[in-house]
Amino acid sequence: MEFKATLSLDPNKALSGWNTSVSLCSWTGVQCSLRHQRVVSLNLTGMGLQGPISPLLANLSFLRVLDLSNNSHHGYIPHDLGRLFRLRVLRLSRNRLECPIPSTICGCRLLKIISLSNNFLLNGSIPSELGLLRNLKFLWLGINKLTGSIPASFGNMSSLKNFSLGYNQLHGSIPSELGRLSQLNALYLHHNYFSGQIPPSLSNCTLLLDLQLHANQLTGHIPWEFGGRLSQLENLFLWGNKLRGEIPKTLANCSHLRVLDLTDNQLTGTVPVELGRLFRLERLFLRRNQLVSGSTTTLPILTALSNCPFLEQIHLGANHLTGTLLSSIQQLSTQLSVFDLSHNEIGGKIPPEIGKLANLTYLNLEWNIFNGSIPSTLGRLQKLERLYLGRNKLQGSIPMEIGGLQTLGLLSLSQNKLSGQIPHSFGQLQQLRDLYLDQNELSGNISPSIGDCLRLEVLDLSHNRFHGNIPRTVAGLRNLQFYFNLSSNLLEVSLPLEISKMTMVQEINVAVNRLTGSIPSGLESCTEVQYLNLSWNSFDLMVQFQIHLGN
Repeated sequence: MEFKATLSLDPNKALSGWNTSVSLCSWTGVQCSLRHQRVVSLNLTGMGLQGPISPLLANLSFLRVLDLSNNSHHGYIPHDLGRLFRLRVLRLSRNRLECPIPSTICGCRLLKIISLSNNFLLNGSIPSELGLLRNLKFLWLGINKLTGSIPASFGNMSSLKNFSLGYNQLHGSIPSELGRLSQLNALYLHHNYFSGQIPPSLSNCTLLLDLQLHANQLTGHIPWEFGGRLSQLENLFLWGNKLRGEIPKTLANCSHLRVLDLTDNQLTGTVPVELGRLFRLERLFLRRNQLVSGSTTTLPILTALSNCPFLEQIHLGANHLTGTLLSSIQQLSTQLSVFDLSHNEIGGKIPPEIGKLANLTYLNLEWNIFNGSIPSTLGRLQKLERLYLGRNKLQGSIPMEIGGLQTLGLLSLSQNKLSGQIPHSFGQLQQLRDLYLDQNELSGNISPSIGDCLRLEVLDLSHNRFHGNIPRTVAGLRNLQFYFNLSSNLLEVSLPLEISKMTMVQEINVAVNRLTGSIPSGLESCTEVQYLNLSWNSFDLMVQFQIHLGN
């Protein structure tokens, strides 16, 4: 009853039945022992309760489970809870607690689960006394504002299986003593400020399934010992650090690995073909490093990855990869949905066999030196949602088969040497939101069928050789939100009145054309415009025109 009295809000009336007229063992959330009718469990999770946590809960000396998670409790964690020497489970996650973790919790020597995550305001350093909890199996302290370092004493928690400190403000090195946690299955230290090297001693945690050290400031090499000892590892996340050196070939011995993410580091050397031995691999992230192919003519890693039948995502962008794509690309996993080779130095022709990767939803080959024509077989990729081929040296016409990609939401062919006209089939791209065809050698009339792409939010046809008039259907794309850019072409006649329907667009640029006539006064309806460029045309300047640009 004292606990109920301290609450400031019980919006769901969850504790309305808490009164002295009935046995407390029948109260909501209360469980008693059969023999002595003493309270052994108090579970009020998700009740919407608001207020401080009463220190009088420490009087429930037989309590084994205390679960007040997913409420709006605020204030501090009572130090007196350390007197609950029978307590096995303490769950106070998803509240608004704003205090340090009391060191007195170490008095609950039988604790198996501590969950204090998602309080956001839980602060201060982690008490080293927690290392005395030899029976603890789960310690969840993530998504708070904890500072300081990980106590070396945590290496004494010999029963620990799951340890989470992600999304805090911790710093210092990762203590090598954690390598003594022989029962550890999962270690989450991501999104902190840890520095120094990854301790090789973590390879002694041979039962590890999930190791997440990403988004820190770790330096040095990836321990080669991981590949020798962590044979059960399924997920290895080391992205967003300052790791150097080569990717250890020994990682191929982590035969259960499903996700390997080494993105955003300073790794060098070749991408080891030994990774192709990872039979269970589903996602490979190696973006934004300094990796090379090991060959100027081929990409050996892609050949090796054809041995990974469950591979769903390949991210190799923003490295120094060279070579060409071979027809053997069709041997990659039939489950492949994401394929990213962007920002490299890969050349040659795009093999038509790429059209056999039928489950692709995302294909990014931008910022390379591909030449030749765009293979019409891309039209077979009926699940494709985003296609990036910009900033290459592609030539020839745009295949009409691209217009058959019914799920395509983004198409980028910018900065190539494409010629010919926009295929009329583009009008079938009903899901298309972003269309970038700028800086090519496209010519002819702008296809009115573009106006059938009613979901378009971005249209950039600038720096081409389009001539004739601007189709009314295109000028009337009312869902354009970001920009409408037809500048640096050879467009003629007047600006269509329908342009006034672009009430949400932020940029309109039709500069450097041969447009004539008056400027439509209806442009005043384009109230969201931040940038308007009509220059280098032949508009009738005697017509009075006023438009208020958005702030």
